[in-house]
Amino acid sequence: MIKGKKRLIGNSILALVTLIAYFCTTISPANYGWAGFFALLVPILIIANFIFFFHWFLKKSPKLLISLFVILIGFPYLRSSINFSFTGAKSKKNGSFSVMSYNVKVFNVYNHLQGKDSINAKNLIRQVVEDSSDIKCLQEFFCEDNSKVFNTIAQINQGRKYYYITTPRAKSRHNYFGLAIFSKYPIINSGEVVFPNSKNRSHFADIKIKNDIIRVYNVHFQSISLDEERMFSNESYEELKKNYDNVFKRMKKGFQKRAKQADLLIEHIKKSPYPVVVCGDFNDTPYSYTYTSFKEILANAFEKAGSGFDFSYNGKMFFLRIDNQFFSEKLKIHYFETDRKMSYSDHFPLKAIYEVIKP
Repeated sequence: MIKGKKRLIGNSILALVTLIAYFCTTISPANYGWAGFFALLVPILIIANFIFFFHWFLKKSPKLLISLFVILIGFPYLRSSINFSFTGAKSKKNGSFSVMSYNVKVFNVYNHLQGKDSINAKNLIRQVVEDSSDIKCLQEFFCEDNSKVFNTIAQINQGRKYYYITTPRAKSRHNYFGLAIFSKYPIINSGEVVFPNSKNRSHFADIKIKNDIIRVYNVHFQSISLDEERMFSNESYEELKKNYDNVFKRMKKGFQKRAKQADLLIEHIKKSPYPVVVCGDFNDTPYSYTYTSFKEILANAFEKAGSGFDFSYNGKMFFLRIDNQFFSEKLKIHYFETDRKMSYSDHFPLKAIYEVIKP
């Protein structure tokens, strides 16, 4: 009897904490830094509620309603974590267009600069060149016009099959680092959304697809730049403590900057005269203020047409889905996938097929 009461109290506390964590996904970390950390607990708390639910279910106790209530309220977070969709074939239909979003890790140029074999860079560039997507949004893009390996614009645009924009250009007029949008359809207008006090940014291209115009945003939100090797190393306690204190500070700063950047971009999107597709490396999980804010005005491609977990990070923290495509209600999605065959970057590319809904 006493154990039962303790479990009920524990279940009730868990339910309350879970509801608070849900609420934290709607609070801007720019104002309350702790909210970003609390929101990260959402998937763990949901799993804990499932454990309590099955515990009371096996005991045939009505107390299962506590966790069931919390789980049902958290259904949108479940949907953003795992999805089962049957959207049909990968092939395009008449009037549809395909979009790829990919953080290309500066095409592994740093290994090349360190004198290491550039085979990974060549393979990564080759895969991007050979990809047949109509629109390619690339983050951490790099081009060196005079290089035989890293003249990426010339390689992607071979045969002049793409229109393109890049943001920004490096100090040398022959080098590019940042963002790039390539489109088989004409780009009739473009612009940039500047994030203050950050090297991260967003840009957009207005693309004419037959008789329709869509606006495609490409964004790379503030990263944390965590050192995975040190996080999972066997250092001494003092070294680990110092390292994780640094991680905590970096994460807090990242939460705050991304919140401000998301607010700026969303305000820009709201003023768009055309249907939009937003592609990018969000550097935030589906249990974040950044993600939740975008879901308030746009649909998420994975949630509408993805299957499984579709983790997008290709590293030791493989369980992260931090890359996204969002789109307007005036667009219909036919297909979505995270292409794990393209594995030379520390991210996997996201690919989707859309169609403009006719009035």
